[in-house]
Order: sequence, then structure tokens, then C-alpha cells
Amino acid sequence: MEYGNFLFIGANALPDAMQVDFLNYLEWLMNDNFAPLENELKNRLEIKNLPKRSNEQLIEGIIVTSQKEFNKKTQDKNFYVCHALSVLYVMRRIFTHDFFDTLKIAAADKHTKFLTNEYEQILRRILLDVEDLCSLYSWTIKKDPKYKSYIRRRYI
Repeated sequence: MEYGNFLFIGANALPDAMQVDFLNYLEWLMNDNFAPLENELKNRLEIKNLPKRSNEQLIEGIIVTSQKEFNKKTQDKNFYVCHALSVLYVMRRIFTHDFFDTLKIAAADKHTKFLTNEYEQILRRILLDVEDLCSLYSWTIKKDPKYKSYIRRRYI
């Protein structure tokens, strides 16, 4: 399993060898407390270790109130680090081992399987947002034109 496999979760039109099962992927992420996601973020944001931030520092680092403030904050690596820390916090709070056990039970029952579909979409959307964040970092901080980000159109 690899981090980028989330793109193939539920892709029924793909050959069986390329398909990725949501619960298998989630279990792989959770087995080491979301270390694959953390490592991906550290690698893409070019940092050795994620620093500690207080809740206040995270909010201050993330929240923007205008396009001007967004443009200013996205020029600072702290913006991306605060988002990375927040994503990891959210993932670890939503997808606990107890919750995973509940999802496995729901997936086995045709009447409650739709619940796993909803959380599959949540996981995929969060990880796509991570990709957008990393693309914005590459575009803005690294000045790499091959990673054009459209995050401004989605969130501003």
C-alpha cells in the first residue's frame, strides 16, 4: 500500500489489481497513527519534523479574512505547517480504532454499508485537500510552475 493509493479507492472501473478498498487503506493509515500521511506532509513541505503549535497558533496560522491576507499567509511556510498539523489532528480524531471497528461492522451489513461510503468520501476529500495544499506550497514557496494550485478558487 502507498499513500497515493487513496486516488483509487472505490474506483470500480479500474482493473481489480488497481482497485483500493477503503477499509484496507484506512487500516493501513491507522496502523501507525497516520504516519504515512505525516511522512508525506513532511516530505512535500520539506521539513524534518512537524513542530508543536498551540490551538491559538494553529487558528492564527490558518484562518484568513481576505484575499490580501490569504496572499500574505501563503508566502509563509507556517501557513502550510499549521494546515498539516490540523489535518493530522482531524484525521486522528475522526478515524479512531473504535470507529474503525464500527465501520467494519457497518460494511458487512447491506443496510448500513452506506455509512462506509460517506466516510470513504470524507477521507478522500481530506486527502485531496492535502494534495491541493501541497500543490499550493510547491507553486507559492518553491516557485515550481508544474504544480499549479486552484485552492484559491475553492476556498476564497
